[in-house]
Amino acid sequence: MKIKKYIVGIAFGALFSSFYSCDVLDVAPTDSFTDESVWNDLALAETYLNNSYISVVAENSQSVRFASLTDEVHQM
Repeated sequence: MKIKKYIVGIAFGALFSSFYSCDVLDVAPTDSFTDESVWNDLALAETYLNNSYISVVAENSQSVRFASLTDEVHQM
């Protein structure tokens, strides 16, 4: 009889915990932004663009002009 109570208790515990854990998975992440949220918020868009400019190397720092990578300059 004791074993039956333990089995029933474990079964109810598993059933209860399976219903409780459904809401935990529906939480939005807090460490990243979606594309839609970035481009709909002006402050986030400016921050994204400012961080993008950090990775741009200054022109002529490696003796390469950016104009040579476009069709602005005609080299012969």
